[in-house]
Amino acid sequence: MSGDAWLAFLDQSYGGHEFSTGAGRALSCGPYEPPHESSAADLSDLVRRWIHMHHV
Repeated sequence: MSGDAWLAFLDQSYGGHEFSTGAGRALSCGPYEPPHESSAADLSDLVRRWIHMHHV
């Protein structure tokens, strides 16, 4: 998966829309455009929450 499909998958498994409409959008454009400092912190927090929810 990649692009919007990947973000939709992450949203579905997270139970929100922060990947496709919020800080998580940086995952699809990150290789092409460096995130702003504040969005990098927001993305880091979002990814940590996603990992915490999926920790086995």
